[in-house]
Amino acid sequence: MNLHIVPNIDVERLRADIMQVLTLHQSMFQKLLFDHPELPLELAELFEDAGNVYLGFSEAISARHLDREPGARDGSVVGDLGV
Repeated sequence: MNLHIVPNIDVERLRADIMQVLTLHQSMFQKLLFDHPELPLELAELFEDAGNVYLGFSEAISARHLDREPGARDGSVVGDLGV
């Protein structure tokens, strides 16, 4: 997932993006955990990718709060949902 800066992203858009990613990740984790006799390498890759995506969402949410403080940075980080 590619992260980029989007100034003043709408809260509802961010919420929708988070819900879409959570739904997608849940499906992917279930498939990788339960459809294989072993834990596949793709599961490790998914954990890494998911972690990076969630960090991006964390930064986006933090940026929204920091933008409300004087002298804080403008914009937030969101992801391209092409996981």
